[in-house]
Amino acid sequence: MSRRFLQYSLSVFLLCLSPVHNVWSDDGEFYSGVINITSVTRNGDGSADTLFSVSHAFSGTESTVLSIGGHGTEDVQLNSVETEEFTNLSSTVMTSTSYDGIGSIPADKLDCVQPDDYCNGCVYKSFQGPTRHEGILNRDPDNTQFAVRTRYSVLRGSNGSQPAPNYHGETSLAMQVGKEQTIDLMPYLSYSNAFTCSLRAASYQIGLLENPIAGEHALRVTSDCKIIWNTESTSVGEEYAFQVVVRSDNPVNDTSCKPETQIDFAIQIGCAEEDLENGADFCFLCSESDISPTVLALSEKVDSLLKTLRKWRRKQINRSYRVYPRGSSAKAERKRLKGRRGMRNAILDVKQIKSSLVPVQEMTSIQNTCAAPSYIFCDQISNLSFTGSLREALSLSPFIEENTYKGMFKLFKILKKRPTALIKAEKKRAKITARIAEIEGLAALIPDSQITCD
Repeated sequence: MSRRFLQYSLSVFLLCLSPVHNVWSDDGEFYSGVINITSVTRNGDGSADTLFSVSHAFSGTESTVLSIGGHGTEDVQLNSVETEEFTNLSSTVMTSTSYDGIGSIPADKLDCVQPDDYCNGCVYKSFQGPTRHEGILNRDPDNTQFAVRTRYSVLRGSNGSQPAPNYHGETSLAMQVGKEQTIDLMPYLSYSNAFTCSLRAASYQIGLLENPIAGEHALRVTSDCKIIWNTESTSVGEEYAFQVVVRSDNPVNDTSCKPETQIDFAIQIGCAEEDLENGADFCFLCSESDISPTVLALSEKVDSLLKTLRKWRRKQINRSYRVYPRGSSAKAERKRLKGRRGMRNAILDVKQIKSSLVPVQEMTSIQNTCAAPSYIFCDQISNLSFTGSLREALSLSPFIEENTYKGMFKLFKILKKRPTALIKAEKKRAKITARIAEIEGLAALIPDSQITCD
């Protein structure tokens, strides 16, 4: 029997950094998150220190630590970074990152008898960025940014140990398709004063076109912090985002500040338990794809790259012969020989990629894949006997780029001064790097396995 595999993969690791200063990673897309204010300390000099914790999920396998905005962000230090990977139903790897930190608000901003100082209203901490996860169906196509904020008071005696409601649950949620369900947030909320929950209106500012709705059924949030949604008209694998606002019922000590915490949730629709138990096909998000156009395009790209390398070599050697005919300059001959050798090595590696395409062209053109396979009902059939040599040949890409650079540099140097030859060779390498990236992108579309679910 072929190897079976799990529907969800999970790995956990811990990374401690002390301190980390406002690091921004732009490789992944934002999925969900929250920032909690854990305590406020007023110091003898009148300044205020804010302890906070952040938890959010981004697509990709790398830990993401965001720059923290808001009041008192000039001196923010982050530490105790923890990461955890999970996979959504569409097989997208997500990394959940949690970290805490401290930020200080200087004393000159906290003269609490002045009408325009921070004490008379809420201060805030926040994080934001340019891109929500593209799989979110209600993401605003005109503005994909995200923004999450928590408001709190720094007034002395304003419950400094719990300056705002805190949320300690998951921000990446799941619901089953085809039924009304309730998620109770109350067990994961803490605050010493009375508070109320509400669904924040979708807006351009937070990158949401509308709040989740399926058919006639809109997601709603009750005042006692229950998320309720009838998913009758949703489909397995769909993802939505929304924000819940947890707000204090009363202002802090006769100020205008009602502390509140915004929680940015992502929710994905999964199969009902009875359908999963029965192995219903639609639970596994299976599909067929024709790889013939990809294989053809890949072959054409490799042939074009070979042609380009040969053309560059021939053109530059012919130019050098017009200035330094054979036998006229020993120095030019040595450079021609080294240039030929470098270009020959690059061409041989590209020819190896071309040869590795032969078994790929013998693959079945229609490939089956399932984005949410089950270890019980689905089998994985390896394609590595077809694709393995291609993966190995593509691992030579850095050598192709380097040998092109070295070979063209030697050929350019016959007729050009060293600085000019370096610049021209670097331009050639950049072109080859771009061409190889196109080839690698096409190769990535050819699956190393087929998945079938019965």
